[in-house]
Amino acid sequence: MVTGIISEKLGKRPFWNLIAMIAGSVVVFAMGVSWLKTITGMDWNNAFMVGIFPFIPGDIVKIAAGTFSAKIIRPVTGIQ
Repeated sequence: MVTGIISEKLGKRPFWNLIAMIAGSVVVFAMGVSWLKTITGMDWNNAFMVGIFPFIPGDIVKIAAGTFSAKIIRPVTGIQ
């Protein structure tokens, strides 16, 4: 939802798509780490180490692919 709102409000340029996807990931990570800490009783440091850091490389690849794909797909679909 956050990604869509930012992308819609700030424009369809690749830079703003990148910012929107990063913001969406930050929201997901914040909620996920909070939940992980609550359920497991871990301290914040361990929750970050287990709940965020292993997923950062994959998210970087997905955000890059999404930014590139949006640049190609938007003109085809008429969403400018």
